Amino acid sequence: MMDAVKQYQDAEKNIAALKMKLAKSLKEVDSLNSQHSYIEKQFGSLEVASKPQENELDRLEELKNSIFPEEREINRLADGSKKLKEKVSELQTKIENAGGEKLKSQKLKVQKIQSVSILDIEKNFKFNMMLCLY
Repeated sequence: MMDAVKQYQDAEKNIAALKMKLAKSLKEVDSLNSQHSYIEKQFGSLEVASKPQENELDRLEELKNSIFPEEREINRLADGSKKLKEKVSELQTKIENAGGEKLKSQKLKVQKIQSVSILDIEKNFKFNMMLCLY
């Protein structure tokens, strides 16, 4: 009979320990369910945020369409500027060879004007690009 009582007491202890383990496991499950719910909400909001809106796509297309002609114009201006620079350089050389010291001093003035003109073209280009982007 003592054995039966001891077994009964051991069984009661095991039941209590198992109930505690069950309660702990249930709390863990609740915690994990809360985390799962939170992560699902985050995923949903990130998924929505990652999809571009229709008006954004339209705006990007508009920018692309307005930038392309501007790029062609810039390339055309750059080519024209390069040709003009070559022509000016050629004419300067001819003038220097024909005119002497006075004309050589004028060369420096022309170079300054050229550098200012090129800077103006670059500034206008950058300004136009900024206008296109905004």
